[in-house]
Amino acid sequence: MPWAEILWVAAGCSGVVTLLSVAAAIRHGTKLHPFRDRMPGRVTLVLSVTGSVPGIEALFRALAAQTFPARRLIVAVESLDDPALARVRLAQHLLACPIQIVIGGKCDTRGQKCTNLIAAFRAIDAEDDAILLFDADILPQPWWLGTLVQPLLAGHADLVTGYRWPMLRQSRPLVQVLAWQDRAVGTLPKFRRFGIIWGGSVAMSRSAFDRLDLPMVLDRTLSDDLPIGAAARRLGLSVLTRDVLLLPTPMEGSATEFMRRQFRIVHLYRPFLFRAMSAIYAADAVGWIALFLLATASKMALALVVLLLGMRLTRWYLHDRVGRIIGAPDAPADRLRQALIAVTPPLGTLVILFLLVQASARRPLTWRHITYALDGPEKLRVVRRALP
Repeated sequence: MPWAEILWVAAGCSGVVTLLSVAAAIRHGTKLHPFRDRMPGRVTLVLSVTGSVPGIEALFRALAAQTFPARRLIVAVESLDDPALARVRLAQHLLACPIQIVIGGKCDTRGQKCTNLIAAFRAIDAEDDAILLFDADILPQPWWLGTLVQPLLAGHADLVTGYRWPMLRQSRPLVQVLAWQDRAVGTLPKFRRFGIIWGGSVAMSRSAFDRLDLPMVLDRTLSDDLPIGAAARRLGLSVLTRDVLLLPTPMEGSATEFMRRQFRIVHLYRPFLFRAMSAIYAADAVGWIALFLLATASKMALALVVLLLGMRLTRWYLHDRVGRIIGAPDAPADRLRQALIAVTPPLGTLVILFLLVQASARRPLTWRHITYALDGPEKLRVVRRALP
């Protein structure tokens, strides 16, 4: 095959990826509506925290503003010496529901988050109709809790989840690039049969909680969401991803470390998905490079570049619209930065590829104050703790 034809085939890959990402954004924007049924029920919230827990006060205020009242909040911390314990106690007056604090303890063969959650599960009782696990870095909208649990209480699903929506509080180019890419993932369709769960917000019916046997599922694992999703799929449980449940999540700390850890978890627990992601991003990067090479000598290729850049700007507009609908609009300066990223391919794709390559390397992973050695999905050990 002549080189020109090879370049056109590669360029076609980028065209397909761009078209599908825009189609996904259009589809997502048409499905942003809350669950309309109003079913009564008693819901317990479960939160695992450790370390400094920045933003816990804002989180508790958001929980107090929920239109669907929670029965209680169970907060699990690592130990009595965990700095998170003092922060939670100082902020608990902001809540509108009772709080119960449990001590997770330490385990050297699983992630601290899983250890904390297992301790919290012991407090679940017969009064709970649904259980909701969530992360401390989200800023949920007032309709978050109701939209998560209503499909469960109405019997339309066994588990309900959503996805994060990165909030831009840093102007660094790399943070902007990662937000652009992650928002695209947030608008992708999530099919029930795949059982993909996001641990930042996942609610489950009481019957699903009992069937899953989460203490066993999370034993000897690093993360909670992908193992829970895999267990739900094995049991034939229905997993519903609510399109409107895009949770504003400030990009605090090192965004690259966060994304590298996320990719490492996918590589560990969903290797096929990791390979598929790598192949798509690689094809997109090669396609854009090929397209730019062709554009130097072909008016048709140049026209295709203009068309695809226009489509990427359309995707930027749709993402901006989604952000405004869910109550997390970008500041004017960030809107401009996101637009610039839209017209500078394959910058973001190459960054993600670099992080994917790093995530595939077998080396220790640091999460919060703990460093883990990972030898397999259920073969991990703690090698260092920065806190006593």
